[in-house]
Amino acid sequence: MVTDKVIVRFFSRSIHCAQLFTGISLLAKRSAVRCCFENHINDPQYPFKTAIAEIIYKGKVLTFDMLDGYNNLEAIKWYYSHSDFYFKRSFSTEKNNLIGFDTNKIFPWGFNYHVSYIGNPCEGPVKAALKDFAKVCLRKETNGYYTKSVFEEYPLYKKDGIRILFYTRLWPQENTLSDDLNEERERINNQRIILIRNLQRLFGESFHGGLEQSTLATQLAPDLCLGPEMTRRKNYLSLMHQCDICVATTGLHNSIGWKMGEYVAAAKGIVSEPLNYIVPGIFERGLNYLEFSSLDNCVASIQALYENPQQLYEMKLRNYHYYQSYLEPSRMVENCLRFVDQHL
Repeated sequence: MVTDKVIVRFFSRSIHCAQLFTGISLLAKRSAVRCCFENHINDPQYPFKTAIAEIIYKGKVLTFDMLDGYNNLEAIKWYYSHSDFYFKRSFSTEKNNLIGFDTNKIFPWGFNYHVSYIGNPCEGPVKAALKDFAKVCLRKETNGYYTKSVFEEYPLYKKDGIRILFYTRLWPQENTLSDDLNEERERINNQRIILIRNLQRLFGESFHGGLEQSTLATQLAPDLCLGPEMTRRKNYLSLMHQCDICVATTGLHNSIGWKMGEYVAAAKGIVSEPLNYIVPGIFERGLNYLEFSSLDNCVASIQALYENPQQLYEMKLRNYHYYQSYLEPSRMVENCLRFVDQHL
């Protein structure tokens, strides 16, 4: 790629955009692009302050939509109408029709997860970034535990001692949400509780799982709540790297949860609910992950990988290579810029 200047416009400090900005920063660090960030949070010209950002590249407006789904249609339509290329995290060929325009300029972005760097515009102004840097030096909890290298892992073959991971959270109902959305949260919560209980029973000490402690989790399943030390970011990442099979469930608005991106970056074997959105490249059910749509399916899929170390290792390798080609933050941005180059 020829070194080009990119202007990055951000309209909120949504952490959903941290991955995008990390990729741009990494490209700039190796002189693949020259970039500058423009803060438009208080700019009335941009009426929607949400998880959407723009890159100006070769005179074109590239919009990056990191929203969970298509629930914020007003914002999506506005930014889409002002873009030349529109890269969407939660990409669905069918749901694109909700936008109401010709959708030939919308393309999939891919998995999203919280990966960052010191000074990321998503995480506050310069003073906050310096404060975080000080915390890193003092080895305290900070965004240093979200840097690219803390996720990455090269897969190793394991014949014995295979471990399973499923840490998750519960979503409280809110008065501001519709009945349908609150019912969705209740359904997700019940499924997660039942799943953890059954995996504990069936896999014993090989299973590591539970609920992030919250008022709701304490009310519904106090025995499954994980203590603060267990959910500290440093400790969680250490445990994830020790595990081999990781369970992923569907997020809000049927989005692909952030854990999926983390698991792929760490080259894990994955058992997941159906993916409702499309990602770039080849990421196939049965090869990169085993799919489940019921408790029995989940248990059977975990059992299949647990009892077949070679199948598990091959899945880890596929996810490692997928990460290198499509999910490593700078590669994600680079792929988008190259795609634009091909269509200019």
